[in-house]
Amino acid sequence: MDNLVLNFLTLEMNTNNFMIFQLQNYLQMFAILTYFIIF
Repeated sequence: MDNLVLNFLTLEMNTNNFMIFQLQNYLQMFAILTYFIIF
């Protein structure tokens, strides 16, 4: 039981990290595009 909960928590954390990583990628691309449009 404990192992199952631990696995679930690890999966949750990995998913959150992946989403944050994706968000950072999108923000970076958006910043670069905005930079090229303005300058």
